[in-house]
Amino acid sequence: MKKFRVDQLDLTLYSKTLECTLNDTFNFKQFPEVDSLAFGQLELLLKNIVLNVLILDGLFYLISPDPFFIFLSQHPQAKKLYVNTIIHKPKDDNETLEIIDTLILVKPSLMFLFNTPLSTIHARSCQFKKMKYKATSLTQLALFANKSKSAFRK
Repeated sequence: MKKFRVDQLDLTLYSKTLECTLNDTFNFKQFPEVDSLAFGQLELLLKNIVLNVLILDGLFYLISPDPFFIFLSQHPQAKKLYVNTIIHKPKDDNETLEIIDTLILVKPSLMFLFNTPLSTIHARSCQFKKMKYKATSLTQLALFANKSKSAFRK
């Protein structure tokens, strides 16, 4: 794993990945405001991202799309922060496609099992209140999740 400053990475989606993701869709009523993240939140979120890349002719190519990283990188202060990368060095096209298959089909399918329900986020928020800690508001979390605040209730 190697760290790079966000402004050092000029990322392009790898051509075969682009071909495989041509029909991807995202349903956003409204895109959340990235500027509403505090610097410390942004820094922590970026530290927890690992980008899978290829380096071809000195250029970085994303092997799997990472809309969350792209979203966070739009924050005005993101450019001076760091993100982790795994640099893959496949032997041939078949191995490259195997990596892409694992990252854009298998991983999302497995991760779907572990998506955090909104009711769980609400319960966690309530626990923060019990601990007398002023956590991120449900209104803000609803904006981030592109949901109404009432969707977080049990």
